[in-house]
Amino acid sequence: ASCATGGTAPTVGDDVVGTGIRLAKGAGANEIDITFDTATCSDDHAIVAYGNIGDFSGYQGAVDTGCNLGAGGNTTFTHTGGHVWFNVLWVTHNDKAGHPGYDGSGFIRPWNAVGLCGASSDDQSNGVCN
Repeated sequence: ASCATGGTAPTVGDDVVGTGIRLAKGAGANEIDITFDTATCSDDHAIVAYGNIGDFSGYQGAVDTGCNLGAGGNTTFTHTGGHVWFNVLWVTHNDKAGHPGYDGSGFIRPWNAVGLCGASSDDQSNGVCN
């Protein structure tokens, strides 16, 4: 079963509205099927990071397996953690993680992806997805 959706997806940068990620229970234990927007944003590959529900100060880590989502827009990853949220980031060919999105007040989230799923640096200065 997939999560219910509603409303408008947040902008991905430069006030461009993309399609939000879709998550569904996968076939195997702890598997999650993910679909993400590749038309509005793209780069070398995407990664998925997570944080604990109630703590929105930054990422707590990358998912257990399959954190490199590739660039195709749909795949499966596994995660055994409890109550978590997920964020998809585009990463360049030289492992620079892109924009983490905006918070509810319209400010860039100051979340650091360095060390998660091979990301070696962050570029939050440009308000776009990569």
